[in-house]
Amino acid sequence: MDDTTLIAIGMNGRELPRAHGFPARLLSVGTYGMKNPKWLTSIEVVDRPYQGYWEQRGWNKQAIVKTGSRVDVPHSGSVVGREATLAGVAFAGDRGISGPPGSRRPLPFPLGLACGTCMAAGGLPLVQVCASAIGTDSLAIAGRKNTLTLEGAAISSQRAYQQAGVGPQDMDIFELHDAYTIITALSLEAAGFAKPGEGVHFGKDGAIALDGTLPISTMGGLKARGHPVGATGVYQLVETYLQLTGTAGANQIKDPTIALIQNIGGTGATVVSHILAREA
Repeated sequence: MDDTTLIAIGMNGRELPRAHGFPARLLSVGTYGMKNPKWLTSIEVVDRPYQGYWEQRGWNKQAIVKTGSRVDVPHSGSVVGREATLAGVAFAGDRGISGPPGSRRPLPFPLGLACGTCMAAGGLPLVQVCASAIGTDSLAIAGRKNTLTLEGAAISSQRAYQQAGVGPQDMDIFELHDAYTIITALSLEAAGFAKPGEGVHFGKDGAIALDGTLPISTMGGLKARGHPVGATGVYQLVETYLQLTGTAGANQIKDPTIALIQNIGGTGATVVSHILAREA
């Protein structure tokens, strides 16, 4: 987010939807929660320092997001040798997170993994997080430009492709958010694997099977797990890691090296895409 932007009157190239603050939304980059102004309904000029609702209750006026981090690997109490893989997450609001010393490049997004690679025991291949991107659309489906297009998914996919320097033609797996049959078809179209209106045919022709040109949901997807909502993103990452390291068992596809993972919230209002790749 550009810290010079103070008022938003549009989103994704069109008029700001009512669900996101129409006619205008005031932005306070780098502040959190209710301290970040939302809908702009009126402007009042005062001749004194203004004390808002939370300031009157003792909150700090700045409310700057603090840099935080967490180490997930190795686990607490683990005994490691001279060499060990470190992995975790870090958050710094709009300031961004840079990779650790010796990493290939800084992470180009405010929310990011502190370590870009992970490795299982037993000498399995490294898997790198090549991209992490988000796209949004109107929460209300009726407020969208086209109700049969997942614009948030399209934006998220394209941003991820750009970060990783790849395209849909490079993907060996698409781990999509198949909450409903129509979402599967629309996701294939939004991510660039099928033309508009042809996502259903892409599936019927067998392209999404384990031995197809683009396997999806290789272990059954959301339906096989009872649509686990918050756990969906976790299982998508685990399943993709198993595929890329050749440890997916009976559902293993042939020699995958790169995959797109896409998780959807609000029936397409918020879409997060990751690209994972196995290092040679």
